[in-house]
Amino acid sequence: LTLGMIMGVGNHDALRHHVPVAVRNGLTVPELEELVYQAATYLGYLAGSSIRSTIAEALQEPDVTAPSP
Repeated sequence: LTLGMIMGVGNHDALRHHVPVAVRNGLTVPELEELVYQAATYLGYLAGSSIRSTIAEALQEPDVTAPSP
């Protein structure tokens, strides 16, 4: 819910901060991908593309290890 709300308001700094927290709490990459698909549907392709880029950047942080699905 938190990630969806952050995506909806377009706060990429907060999204970059919350993605690693969500991953540490057990959110998987396929679940993140589904969030991006839903965001693109409701917020538009450009917003979805930007959100996808932000999530990809957040997942590249050295302390982020995504769990297996």
